[in-house]
Amino acid sequence: MKKLATPKLKDPVLVAGWPGMGLVAFKAVSYMLEHLDSRPLAQLDAHSIYPLKSVDITDGVIESSRLPESRAYYHVADGSGRDLVIFLGEEQPVAGTEWALSSELLDLALGTGVKDVYTFAAMVTQVDHRTHPRVWGCATNTELTAVLRHSDVAIMEDGQISGLNGLLLGVARHRGMNGTCLLGELPYYLTQIAYPMASLAVLESFCNLVGVKLDLDELRALATATLTEIDTYFEQIKTGSGPAGSENPFAHTGEPETSGVQEDEEEEELLN
Repeated sequence: MKKLATPKLKDPVLVAGWPGMGLVAFKAVSYMLEHLDSRPLAQLDAHSIYPLKSVDITDGVIESSRLPESRAYYHVADGSGRDLVIFLGEEQPVAGTEWALSSELLDLALGTGVKDVYTFAAMVTQVDHRTHPRVWGCATNTELTAVLRHSDVAIMEDGQISGLNGLLLGVARHRGMNGTCLLGELPYYLTQIAYPMASLAVLESFCNLVGVKLDLDELRALATATLTEIDTYFEQIKTGSGPAGSENPFAHTGEPETSGVQEDEEEEELLN
């Protein structure tokens, strides 16, 4: 990890995100970086964690290969708020490097005074997309889960979270750090598109828990526009007015980010 700055931060929190189902975590962390005054903190050497999959060709000429970026930033809060260390990875790393990457990131965070680590993920359920997504959560100790319950976050009692949005917290617990994952509810039939409604839900909870001041109006507008597009697509399917032979862009074909089963009085929630 190449350090780019050595800021003095006040009671900082690490929040990190990588792509996953619905791009819930990636979109949430990207939005924070776009709308908070964030400055570069460190950059990870991409050669050791990302495989080179292909090259781009333009007009018959092979372009220089570009590896995904993984960078850390810091945000100094106004007033009494907590400062942030924000890490965004453009892709999940190659298998076998997760522990080393997590350790390197946590070393960086500990060096700035971080004790609390947050990640986001998707919670795939049978919820209808017209329903405001619930936020689920899990943490590295019972004291933190009690805080989540008090903040109206439903507890993910069992299951798994794949990828670094979950694995980072396992390494954080091993290092004696506090870790919390907030999972935005995602309809099972929309796992293959970006779902900003879930990103909005987890950011609302995160800001409430940590005391971050973040204007979410732009994300709310994007969520509303996305819902309209989804409704339009299903109306076309219902009336037969869509393009002949068109495939369902919302079909579930990807790898699951969470797994397990949660039940309540109304329905069984499927975590795929």
